[in-house]
Amino acid sequence: MSEITVESKSAQPAPFEIGSRLSAERQRVGLHHHDMGRKIGLSGRQVLAIEAGDSRDFRGQDSFNRALTLYAKKLGISLSASLSRLLPGASWMTEQ
Repeated sequence: MSEITVESKSAQPAPFEIGSRLSAERQRVGLHHHDMGRKIGLSGRQVLAIEAGDSRDFRGQDSFNRALTLYAKKLGISLSASLSRLLPGASWMTEQ
């Protein structure tokens, strides 16, 4: 399982940077955004929203963060625990 870590000094906000990496991996494995959506119970539009770092298609930031984490796991990518500091409302990411 690969891991995504994000430098807090990045010019891009953390969700956008993570989303663009997820998009690249999804495309690398040959999945259309609608196919990924079906695999994780989201619409294709929500998959594209995650990739753009846009939480407006979700009920709130927590819902967005959980969907982002599920998307990453489905691609075999582990999000670094340090991301909980960078994603608004993501303290649950390090909870078990």
